[in-house]
Amino acid sequence: MVLIFSFSIGRGNEPKYLNNPDEQVIQSSEYFNMHPQDEKKAALFNIGLYVDSIYNLDLANLSFNARGWLWYTWKKVPLIDGKVESEENIGVFDFNLNEESSSSQIKSINKPYFEDGEYWSESSFDAKFAANKLNFRNFPFDRQELQIAITSNIHETGELIFNPIQVRLPSKAFNITGYRLLGISIADTVRIYSSNFFNASEVNWRDRISSIGHSQSAATSQSQPIYSIFISRDIFSSLLKYVFPLLIVSILGTFVSLLSPELSVTKLSAPPAAILSLIFLQNSFMLAVPRTPYLTCMDLLFFFSYLACFLSFLNSLLERLDANYLNYRFLLQRSGIIVILISPIIVSGWLLSN
Repeated sequence: MVLIFSFSIGRGNEPKYLNNPDEQVIQSSEYFNMHPQDEKKAALFNIGLYVDSIYNLDLANLSFNARGWLWYTWKKVPLIDGKVESEENIGVFDFNLNEESSSSQIKSINKPYFEDGEYWSESSFDAKFAANKLNFRNFPFDRQELQIAITSNIHETGELIFNPIQVRLPSKAFNITGYRLLGISIADTVRIYSSNFFNASEVNWRDRISSIGHSQSAATSQSQPIYSIFISRDIFSSLLKYVFPLLIVSILGTFVSLLSPELSVTKLSAPPAAILSLIFLQNSFMLAVPRTPYLTCMDLLFFFSYLACFLSFLNSLLERLDANYLNYRFLLQRSGIIVILISPIIVSGWLLSN
């Protein structure tokens, strides 16, 4: 009670923090229903993506590598402050990069083709992307979403709008070991900057920018197509690499409780040795993923393994010290085994709930 009271007093004295609104990503249709004039006056770029290699998924650093091509067509040249954009800046787009120094984008043709009233151009890219949509709650049976988001670094929605029309990722171009490709999708979105220099609190994207160039309550926005690549870990490789080692150590540390009382030394030493092995396995397994503020399926698996080995040790200890041990021997002797047997049911429920 003293600890709880001290904790509550400490929480009551926490400093007050400034409001820090999140950025929003909304569907383009929702934005243009509110601001139809932006859709009418902006230059429209039809844009397609071809990925010829996706590889080197780094879960610990939340990144992956991809290379491929962007192609884009347009009829109306975008404007900046009412002036025509220069040709060298057309087709130079921003990605959701993990490291600026690790990326390259090269325009394959210096001057866009013009045919039938439409411009056409393309550029190649090779970059390390930020994998900011990774979720490890179901690790090591996780499904992940890798995103390639594209924006213009100089144009807002009233000047340039992307229309994502196509994405291609051949199965042979998918080179991430341990995962299989589920599918790909396109999202036509607008990225909203929820605060601005003039107003540090949350600003409203429904408001308009004033004639002097800013508004105290208006948020700026950019067109942002998002190409998503959905992957899942191969279940058999997860079982072989993560679950079977845990199961073997847990069995070795638990089934010794069924040995005869004459082998009490073995029954007392095997569970602590198994627990030490589990600690080693946990440290090595967790190197592959970042620290998370939430429990993962891997944490749950280790919890059951620790619990089973501890109950086995408790059984052996009470067998030697408690005179009434025979009264509850049958249940306690098998308690660790019961934990191992019911753990798949609870883990399956965890996976289905997430």
